[in-house]
Amino acid sequence: SVAYLSRPIVIRGAAFGTGMPTTFNFGKLRNIFESVPGGVDSAYEDCQFLPFRSPFSTLREAFAGINDTTKWERPWYIGWSNCHPEVAAQLREIFPRPKFLPSDSESSAIDWIFVGSPGMGASMHIDFVRRPSWQAQLSGTKQWTLRPVPECEEECMSVNLSPITIRPGDMIFLETNIWYHETVILGENLSISIGSEYD
Repeated sequence: SVAYLSRPIVIRGAAFGTGMPTTFNFGKLRNIFESVPGGVDSAYEDCQFLPFRSPFSTLREAFAGINDTTKWERPWYIGWSNCHPEVAAQLREIFPRPKFLPSDSESSAIDWIFVGSPGMGASMHIDFVRRPSWQAQLSGTKQWTLRPVPECEEECMSVNLSPITIRPGDMIFLETNIWYHETVILGENLSISIGSEYD
């Protein structure tokens, strides 16, 4: 009833129900990747690092230049996928798959992580993926603005397209290949979110 509606769904506090810790910061995230040999560099060498509008060209540079207490001189936003199985095992232990997914549903082996400072986010875009995805907000507050693809405009416009504010513990389920989406980080705290595709 949640995972396959082909429309945006937000479940407030849902991530806490999966066992996600109620507090999480960038230092803890960095420690996971740095505790595994090759964990940091795999995001650049084997997977994908998205610098967006940031001064960082690799995850290693980002880890060296970011901390939770930084007074950022200019806003930035980055994202990356994790392809390292040992890192994935640690991430999945802390952030297990959503309980709303059917038992026979398979999640992607690749997790996506997005981190950004207040005032920044991703500009309006659509993802070239085949499957829907979920994303859990771990810290900070992120606002999503959604627009349907032209092929779905008449039917999809029946959905309330007011901006959606996601706070720590909230989860959003979204087919990012059907819905154009734009994000911006609100408030004063660093935003950290993690997600994955599912079938």
